[in-house]
Amino acid sequence: MDFIILDQQIRRSNNLRNVDVLITGDSSGLSAIDPISLEKQFKKKFQVLSTMGVVGPLGHVKLIENYLKNNPHLETLVIIWAPLSLTATTPWEKHVFQGMWPTRNIYQHGRAVLREKLFGGILNPPMEGDWHQYYVNSTNLINLMNKQQGTLYFPGRMHTTKNPERKKDYPISQLIEGKLRKARVMLKNLPIDKFFLAILPRPDIYDNLTSEAHRKQFILNLQRLLGLQKESSLEMPLILPTELYSNESHLNEKGRAIFTSIFSKSLLNALCKSNIKTSEECTNLL
Repeated sequence: MDFIILDQQIRRSNNLRNVDVLITGDSSGLSAIDPISLEKQFKKKFQVLSTMGVVGPLGHVKLIENYLKNNPHLETLVIIWAPLSLTATTPWEKHVFQGMWPTRNIYQHGRAVLREKLFGGILNPPMEGDWHQYYVNSTNLINLMNKQQGTLYFPGRMHTTKNPERKKDYPISQLIEGKLRKARVMLKNLPIDKFFLAILPRPDIYDNLTSEAHRKQFILNLQRLLGLQKESSLEMPLILPTELYSNESHLNEKGRAIFTSIFSKSLLNALCKSNIKTSEECTNLL
């Protein structure tokens, strides 16, 4: 399923036309944003190019470059990342840059296993169930993404223990740090009016293993590596209720609705501070 989603988002990045706000990043954004409801509020065109497959910061910026080839100006770009994605390797980055798709022998060894026989129309999306179950065949999955302007919402709840053992700090791996520095060079030359960064909140099951101070430092490090101003960070809560998640990096359907509301208010405040909207327009939307 990861392969199908990644492939489709790359195709969409090459074919999208004239949107006002483009959202990209890791799969946390794929499940966290409802662009259709945002369009109704902002009266602007929203699309999401967030991916599965762990393509890394360079892959996400490359999707924006693809879009800008046919649309030489973008009003607003938002990148959404979950903290864990910036500690991971980027095995599928080359597929975004070079258009090289993994053979069955390659992607059968990873999490993103494409087994078409299991996509035989077993269920139509969206259906209740747990994360990592097969919900759709490949055609239905692509149609659903296009209908929802590049997003999917995941059913099911996160299965947790009362006392998770894994420490939830906010590290950036050395590999990802190098990718972020390269992404900074790419972003510097892109014709974008405003660029914002959003970090997905964590499930409250990890509340005792993380802190606001750690997250703030994490965001400052990201901004430094990407060459962004402090104001570029969208204000987000540290945690959300665990019941809103499918797993620690993906919101479920209920979580998506709640996060989209949080996101819209934060983006609106950021845009108002950037003088893109007049005070009267901001007051009406707020």
